[in-house]
Amino acid sequence: MERRMSMLKWISLMALATGIAGCMHVEKNDSSSIMPRASAVEPNVYVDDQGQLMYSLKRAGTPVVMPSKMGITLEGVELGAGVVLSAQPAKRIEGSFEWLGNSAVVENNYTAQNYAVTHSASGRKWMLETRLYDTGFAFRYVVPGAGSQRVDGEDTTWNLPTDAELWHRQNGDSFQYYWSKSKAADIEAGFNAQLNVTVELSDGSYASLNEGGSFSFSGASLEFNGSNEANTIFADDKEGWTIEGEVATPWRIVMTGPDLNTLVNCTLVAAVCPAPDQALYPEGCHTDWIVPGRSLWQWWGYWDPGTQWEKQRWFVDNAAALGCLYYMVDEGWEHPRQGWATETRTAWEAMKELADYAETKGVRLLVWRGYPTNEEKYWSGMETVEKRTAFYVNSKKAGIYGVKIDFMDSESVVHSTFMETCLKEAAGYELMVNYHGAPKPTGAERTYPNQITREGVVGMEHNKWETIPRSHYATSPFTRFLAGSADFTPTTFQPGFVKGTTFALQLAQPIVYTSPVLHWADKPQYYLNSPAVDLIRSMPTTWDETIVLPSSKIGIQAAYVRRKGQDWYVGIINGSDDAVEQSLDLSFLGEGRFAATLFKDVPGQPVVLKKELLIAERGDSLAVRMSPGGGFVAVFRKLEARPYGGGIYGQQVVALRFVEGAEVRYTLDGSEPTVTSTKYTEPFTVRESCRLRAKVVSGDGKGTEISARFTSVPKLHFARSGAPCIAQPFPFHRSCSGRLL
Repeated sequence: MERRMSMLKWISLMALATGIAGCMHVEKNDSSSIMPRASAVEPNVYVDDQGQLMYSLKRAGTPVVMPSKMGITLEGVELGAGVVLSAQPAKRIEGSFEWLGNSAVVENNYTAQNYAVTHSASGRKWMLETRLYDTGFAFRYVVPGAGSQRVDGEDTTWNLPTDAELWHRQNGDSFQYYWSKSKAADIEAGFNAQLNVTVELSDGSYASLNEGGSFSFSGASLEFNGSNEANTIFADDKEGWTIEGEVATPWRIVMTGPDLNTLVNCTLVAAVCPAPDQALYPEGCHTDWIVPGRSLWQWWGYWDPGTQWEKQRWFVDNAAALGCLYYMVDEGWEHPRQGWATETRTAWEAMKELADYAETKGVRLLVWRGYPTNEEKYWSGMETVEKRTAFYVNSKKAGIYGVKIDFMDSESVVHSTFMETCLKEAAGYELMVNYHGAPKPTGAERTYPNQITREGVVGMEHNKWETIPRSHYATSPFTRFLAGSADFTPTTFQPGFVKGTTFALQLAQPIVYTSPVLHWADKPQYYLNSPAVDLIRSMPTTWDETIVLPSSKIGIQAAYVRRKGQDWYVGIINGSDDAVEQSLDLSFLGEGRFAATLFKDVPGQPVVLKKELLIAERGDSLAVRMSPGGGFVAVFRKLEARPYGGGIYGQQVVALRFVEGAEVRYTLDGSEPTVTSTKYTEPFTVRESCRLRAKVVSGDGKGTEISARFTSVPKLHFARSGAPCIAQPFPFHRSCSGRLL
């Protein structure tokens, strides 16, 4: 037995690379050597003395998962008990794909090792599929069959080290709960925890327990038993369900690494999922109708009155003034009390009218629909193919670019099947999808890149009716976001809703929290009057590179560095109750000098945001001082505009900021600047809608380009003051002399 276990451990693999969910387009897969490679991640798949299929996992010699059961129960038969195991030849897979998230391209390399499993009592044969990555281990069960097969449950267990600390949250229908930290043995027996669970190991390294590829399968959660072990259960399908033909479970995943940077950049949850169908997504996640961007969202700031018809053009104008590509029309627009439908116009005809107006402002509409039918609220529902088809057809006719589907509130097989089906159907109408009231992500955005974001998180929405604990802001990046992007709906500058945080923490959220479509939640005047308005107008929503700084600690601090093109963004969230002073090493910067803009806390003044302009370069360092519940933001660019697009109220003076000695050319008709385009020498005035494009043609930052849309809009009057709010450009200079020390 010992010799067989030893051979299986060797054959069970050793290899890897990191994954980050992805789409296709430049995807490539090359199978090569079947020989396993050396890796810090060491899985062991074997059969114990009782004939039970088992696994364990170490990383660099440290136990991550202690000996735990594998298996699935079909038709009352535990197919992992009393088995014979036979390892198949291993296969090395080398691949990459483009992605919308923490990085632009993902290297997706792993060793695939399958095991033929025979259930001795029944003679039934099935396959255990495993993948070994440099940053984790994934496995699933594939049971062939014809006709109906009843899934009664899964026998996978997760036996965790006694000294490991777990970050976990309650599993429930809203999937919006806070995270708690404790040892597995201290979690009450019977507690149902939602996957994913983040684990702090005794040697200072980390792990994350997840599932990936849960398509048309009930979502898994963990039930703790009062010891160090948790069982895999299907809380929303406790009585089981039936599958036609082959049963292929989602992947059970353990991501692991020496630090939080490794964990954040390891999104195996989506990497295990199939590549997108080129018939639906010819360019994968860069298919032309899948467009990330910023959106104005009215529900948080205005609740029900925000959907009233007479306010809608005003919201579109504000979206344009904020440089948003989208405006989200949320719940209530179909209700007669909101005035969309009249005796001479349907609500959909009104939507088309609004979309046509928005198009003239460079803004695209997104529209809400509830999943369940609710006649009292005038929700038509999405439960049937007829209802969905009518919704898609009407959306397309009205000129809608994406849909927000809400209130699934379950990960039962019925709801998970709906969510997969909806993504396929919506792709046929070239519609992006944002799921709210939805369970955890399991990588669907890899296979269906029109899933542009989803909720399943306690986001800023909750700050409307409760106070979000400071620690939550620094916990979510290392827990929920490890499974995929989240629609956190960030950033309030309303003093009454900061609630224990600061403006700087609020501004750091969209840098730390990934969402390819980012919904600004607050009333637009608070953004337009903020010194950060130009960052809000130009904030990226996807990234080329992500670095988690060593000062990060779950629940205490989330310190992120992001790169988009040649520009760098730093967002730091202080989730603690203490003031923090630390140094920020700028060694991550590229070559040359950068025009830096800093946003800082002001001690004792949580609703004041201090803005500083500097010139910085690699080798410099910054002193960072954060208030309790505070934050810090820094942006390093080779070229930027002030204002960075937005609304024109008659006319707007525009200046460009860049490093001294560079030469910049620009156009105002959207054409690409060349060496013969207008040379920037001083601020200029725009008086009508235009697309500014500017480019560094020589000197520091050569090749850097920016684009900003200016849109003519009416003066924006706000209910509180009744006065027009016209955002004035913040004072700055073409280049700054204040070098960092």
